[in-house]
Amino acid sequence: MIGDDTVLIVDVRTAEEYAQGHLEGAINIPVDKFQTSFDDLDLSKDQPLALYCRTGNRSSLAYLVLENQGYDKVYHAPGVSQYDYPLVK
Repeated sequence: MIGDDTVLIVDVRTAEEYAQGHLEGAINIPVDKFQTSFDDLDLSKDQPLALYCRTGNRSSLAYLVLENQGYDKVYHAPGVSQYDYPLVK
């Protein structure tokens, strides 16, 4: 999934956490602003999405929001604290 250019990687951590390091190519939509900010992206319901946060808790909430809105290619990735991938600033 990482490295697949068709997948939109979404970091749902705070802007401060994102600035400290995130997956390359990820966009930041904090979970507390997720509902309105995500709607602004105007994505197709079949857009592949990968959601992550630090431990997996916040991304699981975002996953449920998108699932309830009819997105069918949403992947809930493990928390960034478990990654072997390099983070960028």
